[in-house]
Amino acid sequence: VCGNRGCAEKYLSVSAITERFGLSDWQQFVQRCKNEHESHEGETVAKELSTLIINIVNNYDCEAVIIGHEGALLPKTFFDSVNKQVNSRILARSVKNVSIIPSSLSEKIHQLNGASIVFFQLFAGFFKL
Repeated sequence: VCGNRGCAEKYLSVSAITERFGLSDWQQFVQRCKNEHESHEGETVAKELSTLIINIVNNYDCEAVIIGHEGALLPKTFFDSVNKQVNSRILARSVKNVSIIPSSLSEKIHQLNGASIVFFQLFAGFFKL
């Protein structure tokens, strides 16, 4: 992951990862990340994701990065690896620690998105009370 436009999508999207490793779906990748004997794909992706996050943290001085959608389904060991790599390589590593964590909303996001549309339209004046 080089930081060029489109690079993250090319290497770190769900479709790119599953295609690159010849997997049928995202769940298969998640399962491989959970299995220590098949985690080399997970370590490869963790290293690439770490490089992307390091660029973001160095440019925007983040304290935390929250991974959502399908990425939130990855196991704790994956996030531990990314945290370790990021915090050992960011520019401010001697003065700060960045948390890379899965979103806690991953399974509820569709309901929250639907509710937010209703509230947006209510507050925008589309509905009269």
